[in-house]
Amino acid sequence: MKETRILKIKEHDRITNVPSDDPKFAYSYNEKRDSYELADRYYQELKNHLLRQDENEKNRDEPNGNIVKFVKLRNHARFGEILQIQNYVGIIELSDGFQIQILPKIDLGKVSEREENDSLEHILLRMLGYLKDFPATLSDTADLDTQRTSLYEVFIQLYLNKVASLLQHGLRYKYVSKEESIPSFKGKYNHWCADTL
Repeated sequence: MKETRILKIKEHDRITNVPSDDPKFAYSYNEKRDSYELADRYYQELKNHLLRQDENEKNRDEPNGNIVKFVKLRNHARFGEILQIQNYVGIIELSDGFQIQILPKIDLGKVSEREENDSLEHILLRMLGYLKDFPATLSDTADLDTQRTSLYEVFIQLYLNKVASLLQHGLRYKYVSKEESIPSFKGKYNHWCADTL
């Protein structure tokens, strides 16, 4: 099984592209520039994905005219194009199974990068637990271990838990009452006597 490469970033982190012919190179962090350097093939794919998201958002009918922008692009004299992801948290899967996990930008004080990422993943799951249409409740997300599994695997686990629950308890259904005279019998028989008419 191919190992999944994951880049964990936060909203508004800076991303630049680096030309690379090395198929093993995906990303690195440049402390001087305070930015992530992404291999050009992944950078272009990420940029195109986010620009498509922006375009889809523009095409939606918004009654108050608010358009959410997911990507901020600017040019720097020395570093070239700089991409920042905004108003977007979650996972973007690029080619070759390379994943970019975008975590919410929340200041947690002085903690290590690993502790910060783990805490932010947990906060993200708690935030998702409050969503009306998310297939899990807050209690479902509370005890998930993001330290041993990736956020992507956590989403898959939440989905499988929901499917298992449906299988265990069965789908909820309710019969709809409908009365009519038909040549075949199906459902409940209403007995009535024709002599009473």
